[in-house]
Amino acid sequence: MRKLLIGFMALIVLVVAGVLIGPSFIDWNSYKADIAAQVKSMTGRDLVIDGDIYITVLPAPAVIANDVMFANVTGGSSPQMVRLKSLAVNVALGPLLSGDIQVTKVQLVEPVVVLEVLADGSQNWMFEDLDTDAATSSAAATTPSASIDLSTGLPSPDASTENDTDDVTAGPGLQLDNFEIINGTIIYRDPTTATEERIEDLNATLTAASLNGPFESIGSLVVRGIPISFEVGVDGVFQGRTVPINAMVRSDKADASVIFNGTIVNLSDDAKFTGRLKAEGQSLASVMSAVAQTGEMPGGLNQSFSAEGDVTATASGITVDALVVKLGDTSASGAIDVNLAEILSASADFTINHINLDKFLTQPTYTGAEQSAGDGSITSDSSGTVSSGTASSGADSSSVEQLSEATASIVIPGNIAASFTISVDAITYQGEKVGPVRLNAELANGEVTLSQFSTQLPGATDVAVFGFMSIQDGGPVFEGEAEISVGDTHSLTRWLKIDMPDLPNGRLRHIKARANIKATVKDVQVSGVDVAFDGSHLTGGITVALRRRPAFGASFALDRIDLEGYLPEATDTATNSGQATTTATTAVNGNAADTTGAADGSGAAAPSMMTNPLTVLSALTSFDANMKATVGAVVHQGIQIRNIEFDGALFNGALTVKNASVADLAGASAAISGGLSELGGNPRFDDLSIKFKTKSMQKIADFLALDLPVSAKALGSVATAISLDGPVLQPSLKASLNAAGAQTTFDGGISMLPLKDMIDGDVTFKHGDVAKLLRAFGVAYQPSGKIGGLSLSTSLSGGADKIALENLTGALGKLKFNGSTTLRLDGNVPKIVAAINTNEVIVDPFMPTQKNAVAAASSSTSTSTSSSTSTPDSSQSSGAPWSDEPLDLSALRGLDGDFRIHSDAIVYDVYRLEDANVVATLTDGVLKADHVTANVFGSRINVKGMLNSQGTPSADATVSIENANIAAMLSALLGQPTATGALSFETALNARGLSVADMVAALDGKGSFLLKGLDVQGSGKGTAFAGILGLVQSFGQLGSGLTGQSMDGLADASGSFVMNKGVAQIGDFRLASGMGDGTAAGSIDLANWQMDVSGAMKMSQSILGQILVLKAGAPAELPFRVSGTLDSPTVKLETALLGDVDGTGISLPGLEKLEEKLPGVGGLLQGVLGGVLGGGTIQQQPEPQVQSDTQSQQTPEPQPQPQPQTPEAQPLSPENVIKQLLQF
Repeated sequence: MRKLLIGFMALIVLVVAGVLIGPSFIDWNSYKADIAAQVKSMTGRDLVIDGDIYITVLPAPAVIANDVMFANVTGGSSPQMVRLKSLAVNVALGPLLSGDIQVTKVQLVEPVVVLEVLADGSQNWMFEDLDTDAATSSAAATTPSASIDLSTGLPSPDASTENDTDDVTAGPGLQLDNFEIINGTIIYRDPTTATEERIEDLNATLTAASLNGPFESIGSLVVRGIPISFEVGVDGVFQGRTVPINAMVRSDKADASVIFNGTIVNLSDDAKFTGRLKAEGQSLASVMSAVAQTGEMPGGLNQSFSAEGDVTATASGITVDALVVKLGDTSASGAIDVNLAEILSASADFTINHINLDKFLTQPTYTGAEQSAGDGSITSDSSGTVSSGTASSGADSSSVEQLSEATASIVIPGNIAASFTISVDAITYQGEKVGPVRLNAELANGEVTLSQFSTQLPGATDVAVFGFMSIQDGGPVFEGEAEISVGDTHSLTRWLKIDMPDLPNGRLRHIKARANIKATVKDVQVSGVDVAFDGSHLTGGITVALRRRPAFGASFALDRIDLEGYLPEATDTATNSGQATTTATTAVNGNAADTTGAADGSGAAAPSMMTNPLTVLSALTSFDANMKATVGAVVHQGIQIRNIEFDGALFNGALTVKNASVADLAGASAAISGGLSELGGNPRFDDLSIKFKTKSMQKIADFLALDLPVSAKALGSVATAISLDGPVLQPSLKASLNAAGAQTTFDGGISMLPLKDMIDGDVTFKHGDVAKLLRAFGVAYQPSGKIGGLSLSTSLSGGADKIALENLTGALGKLKFNGSTTLRLDGNVPKIVAAINTNEVIVDPFMPTQKNAVAAASSSTSTSTSSSTSTPDSSQSSGAPWSDEPLDLSALRGLDGDFRIHSDAIVYDVYRLEDANVVATLTDGVLKADHVTANVFGSRINVKGMLNSQGTPSADATVSIENANIAAMLSALLGQPTATGALSFETALNARGLSVADMVAALDGKGSFLLKGLDVQGSGKGTAFAGILGLVQSFGQLGSGLTGQSMDGLADASGSFVMNKGVAQIGDFRLASGMGDGTAAGSIDLANWQMDVSGAMKMSQSILGQILVLKAGAPAELPFRVSGTLDSPTVKLETALLGDVDGTGISLPGLEKLEEKLPGVGGLLQGVLGGVLGGGTIQQQPEPQVQSDTQSQQTPEPQPQPQPQTPEAQPLSPENVIKQLLQF
């Protein structure tokens, strides 16, 4: 018996050992195919176990499978839907032997689960419907007929077993001690919305006492870089229908939590959840920053928040009642109702009593600085895959495009209907309460309708918006209308803290506006803009492109606007002028101080002065735009500016102006077209054209308050055209200007660069009437003749230091000229360097006309007999021709110069200077004529001189001429050659004075003269030769009378003088003639225009001289005197010294009868022969001046009495006199 017992026990041990140890000797991997086939038959997908399968009994039953992969649906983003590094299931052996199942542990190591929505909208967690009849039949043969209620996890009795038991809990017990997930990952992808979310680092434990509970789960995970912990507890399933649930989710990082507790009832019939949901946190900004993956959030969100409400949920809907949402001091109450029918419907209704927007906006921006860098943050690669890492501090450069792509895939389901209502009683903004605000929106048939958005703002302002949002071309589109009505614009702008000038007459008080709005993820279009204000009407639209580089397009039209009511009233001009002067002075002084400070290191203003002003254009490179605008009329100062247009585009840093014009601006029109490019670097003009024209500048000058340099009438029509191309700092320039009848053109370039000429190009100028042009510019010039027009062309170059005119050619009437001129501006005063050549210059047409010409005095000479004490006629010229007006030589001090001028000829009246050359310099107000020469009167005149304008003006000059033709000279002076001969003259003079008269009175110097071969046929009255010619003529007349023969032989005269204070002292005057040789001395007072020269003529051994000597014993010398005005002196010969008996002379018998027969002869003989026989004088009197027209009108001449006619008298020649004497 004992052996039997031992054997039985051994058998049992062997059996148990075989059961416990035997499975370890079985190759369970050979069952992989069977397991995979079974799974595929149930799911339609492949199951792959790459690792080994282990089954153990000791120390506890366990099944372990490594590298398990479950295939994804066809078309999924990854090959596997589920992947496990390992799966382990442990079951307690004791309870199993008693018929109960106690799973001590189910462990999933590094599971990765991919849940995704495919492009066609299907989900990968939905499995195919498979034919499972065979499997069901096989199972039915070995498995009791029963089913599991998925809602309870309990066996559900069927018809065959329904009456077997009333205990729904019958069957083996099931207990799950520990369900553990280690480092799991769940990925959700939805390419239709460009969504990808990941739950990472999922570590959780789940315990279940039985299939009826209780259940508990504790774990942690990371979502969007936010570490979250959770706890879920299910107390159990009571009476098969009631399940209490408690859940809590918390994030320590966000300092927020969500608590959810309630009860599920009616599990088997119509399950229903009722409970309460509460969410709270210390900072909504912290939560949103973590979720939105951005470091900054509005400061107003950095406040504590909470949301609490009663939740009721069934299979057909969810309701949240008594919902209270708080953010800081702001509280909203309302309700949410969701109906889960075939067409899901939802509604939300919220009421907010008050929102303090000022407090919200004044909170400092939340930066998330308290978050540790890299702690649970995330990044996003180009494919949108979210992975753990460190968040970028700035937005990705393609964030706008990614947003556009994401929103472009938004789908508004057509089987969802919803409505949303929000009401805000009051909003505090800018210190004032506004409102109420109403918002009503509905979702139906895949379209969102904004049926109402309205509010009331200060200034009796009403705002209303309504419209629709739908999905078009895969993206959301909003289309609606907006209206605004402002009753008091000033109150509205004050509330908005917008500075608005005080406008008179209630301007901009009322405004009404409406517009159509269409917004997509790509752009926002505002069309049908209609704004009415102050009788003006603005229409148009604008489109704004929503992309990384801002862009907009706008088109507006304003019918009319009257600026008079908008501009402030003009203040006192004098006051403004004074203020402006004070401001300018202060600014200048301030700048000077700043500059000084910068120079000595005490200031820093100078560097800012070097800022390139073109850098402001770089702001135009940050966006693109195109703009069209028209204004029908702008009224200002009673002038209507009509038809203003602008059409231009800004793209990629280049501005293109198709048309910027005004058709009528005070009678003028202007237009601009062309472009500016490279605005972010070195801007350049692209064929920029500017045009302006007007028929009269008067209106536009009045409109712009401009002082025209000349009258608008003189300017006439004005037209200008400018074309610019190339870099802004160095463009090419073509310009033309037509004004005052002149045409000016320029073709070249300008430069703002310091090492380049500021201007360099060809200039032309043309005008048909120079005199008219000068009068247009205020020069009261009326030439005595027609001088014609001016045309010139030159190459103009230069800048701030100098301006040069090279290759200068032109014509002024018949005058042709060429040369070059340079104006230097780098000295204390401007300096002109000119080299000009001309052809023949005819001066007469250029001389101004004389309005009150005085008739010239007669140049004839008379000889009369008078006493030695006779005086010149009272009508002779008196007074010097020198002006007492102060000399204004300031122009000489205003510039320097270096002049070289050559003319083929200079013709004035009968004067002709040929081959004229002028070489002169002007320096510091001193004009030096180094070389002035010309051929004149058959000779070459040479002049050197100086004129000093500094202080009291002073001058010095040397003049020389040799063998000048006296006949030509007198012809020029008197119009007829009253004498012939040759003149040589040289002098060196200097003077000082404030006027010409003062200078003449101060003349000092010396000189000499020589007249050779002088033959006098007439008077030299009216010229400086009057004295010498009168003297020679008097001696000639005397000699002819005495000898009865012509005494017109040639005479020579010479002398020298010393000039002192305007008086020339002559001490060695010599005269050699047929009458004899004479000497004289005296003075010529140029200042007073007087002369007094006395001398004596030593009679030659002629017949007349012999008679005088033999018969009367008279001396051989004949005294003479020339005195009086310089251009009309009295020449007196002392003939009384030739003989006098009784002091009265000897009368010749029969002279009375001779006088009766030949009138005049008796007197002549008495005067001539009487002098020989008895005494007397011969003097040449100044000729009477002819009265002017004015004088003749004031004093009518007496009418001459009728005289008896007498035979015509024969000329009183010596031959006739002798013949008459013989006949007598």
